[in-house]
Amino acid sequence: KGYRHWSHDIGEEDTPYHAGLGFAVALNKAGGFIGREALLQHAQVVRIANGAVDRRAAPASPNDAELLFMGPFRYAPNQIGIRAFIEQAWPAVRAALPAARLTILGGPEAAREAGAAWLQAPGIELIDRFVDPAPYLARASLTINPQLAIRGSALKVIESLLAARVCVSTAEGARGFAGAGLAGLRTVDTVAAMAPAVVELLQ
Repeated sequence: KGYRHWSHDIGEEDTPYHAGLGFAVALNKAGGFIGREALLQHAQVVRIANGAVDRRAAPASPNDAELLFMGPFRYAPNQIGIRAFIEQAWPAVRAALPAARLTILGGPEAAREAGAAWLQAPGIELIDRFVDPAPYLARASLTINPQLAIRGSALKVIESLLAARVCVSTAEGARGFAGAGLAGLRTVDTVAAMAPAVVELLQ
């Protein structure tokens, strides 16, 4: 599965970043952690602020009920979150809005899941390759972020807002942005609660 073997692939002289495990490090973890200061002082560790392409010049949101999820399946919380949305919220959205469509930008790793039963629900389009999200954002009415457990913050939230698209997100998915007073960010406590929020915005 690509796991690093202690003493063979990595050792005491390697940082998580050298080992390709930086995704597992949360430098902003409440209360800190052992070794945090050493990581921050390491010559090859650079803290970079979150950012996204400003797409506010995109066309106005269309009238169609087009939902977009930007979440490569190579990051497990993306796949777990969108599956939860399809199973717990999508049926209610389609019941209220039969013409609603959901496009998933899942990246190449999504190809392995293309035939899965949970992705065969009506109205779902899976894009299983790397694509420029701009045209998908342009045609979307809103975006969703049903992530359940993430470290750091989700750039998909800012990408959506910079494209002038409302983002409906779980509270966990909106980590780092919920208290920023972003008018286009709608947060709910559970994935199931995303359904009425989406329907309200699109009706």
